Amino acid sequence: RLVLVKSVVPPAGPVAAPALQKRGLVDKAFARFIAGRSFECWCVGSSRRGDMARALNTGSGPGTRILSRA
Repeated sequence: RLVLVKSVVPPAGPVAAPALQKRGLVDKAFARFIAGRSFECWCVGSSRRGDMARALNTGSGPGTRILSRA
């Protein structure tokens, strides 16, 4: 998994990377970077650190799942 920790809470997901780019949460190359990769990509707000700890302990995904495209 790739987990992005952001200072703001991401939108409820799953959400496409281009939608996050429009909100300024990732840059425009990010969707290409994750496209076709074998890992899951997630985004969690810094205020939800407990979600991250729970995900690490249970093997679940923290926060919002990010898709390379809609």
